[in-house]
Amino acid sequence: MALAVGHALPVELPAGSRPCLGPPHRREKAHVHLPRALKRRRIVRRQLGGFVEGDGVTARTWDHVESAYFTALDRLEAIFSRRRFLLGDAPSIADFAMMGPMLRHFGQDPTPADLMRSRAPLVYEWVARTWNTRAVDRATGWIPAIDAPLAELIREACETHLVQLRENAIAVAAGKRRFCQEVQGVRYEDLPSGRYRVWCLEALRREWAALDEGTRNELRPFLTGPGASVLWDATTPLGSGYDTEQHAPFNRALNVFDKDVRSQGGLRPPGRRRGPGWARRGGRDSNLQLPAATSRKRGDS
Repeated sequence: MALAVGHALPVELPAGSRPCLGPPHRREKAHVHLPRALKRRRIVRRQLGGFVEGDGVTARTWDHVESAYFTALDRLEAIFSRRRFLLGDAPSIADFAMMGPMLRHFGQDPTPADLMRSRAPLVYEWVARTWNTRAVDRATGWIPAIDAPLAELIREACETHLVQLRENAIAVAAGKRRFCQEVQGVRYEDLPSGRYRVWCLEALRREWAALDEGTRNELRPFLTGPGASVLWDATTPLGSGYDTEQHAPFNRALNVFDKDVRSQGGLRPPGRRRGPGWARRGGRDSNLQLPAATSRKRGDS
């Protein structure tokens, strides 16, 4: 499996100037230096408004949101107590897909990272191991069938993630910018809809349709949650407009909430590029601190 690595684009800047990483309409403000307290306040407001309260985390849903993280850790920890990767002794596309959010959203944030290390140390090791792995010519050591720990993880995804993808797709098709949903008996209100998540569901649908009938019949008994049928139920409307030629990975960021989307493909607007420091680090900007158990030679997976 080949991993796509981003490339920094050369940009000529006037002497003494610094690159502007914001959208084009904010370039003229790039030279303004704000007081530290004001910058801190703006960051807090952005994080709380856009990614906490703005994404459905309220006093009513708080406990469920936290329990969802703990459940994910417990399900993964049970798997890695048996093997090094999700499906066997070698990484698969499932490992990279799952590792991404576990690294970005949890492994790099101090509080959830501490929880991961204390509650699920094997998960923390797996995040680092997957991040440091190298491509292999041939994967070996796959599990012959879905076992109990993996089945529990799949069930959790059917009850949570697939439900969210279904309700979001229905909202986007209806032209709604906000929608409500119920996940595991907890009602989430005023959630932002996004075409990117519709694209995620489209990708899952394509993969499911590409399976032969025998494989689908083997998998269906494990897809029992309320959202599972969205994989084959054509009544859920789709139409993201993203990646219509199927050239993903995009190698540029998609704006999940459709702000500043300048093309049908949903690519990052011109001028919003990664800083030169990211390129100097070889495209890796992770500050994940590896535990002693995983501080081994790179590529030793």
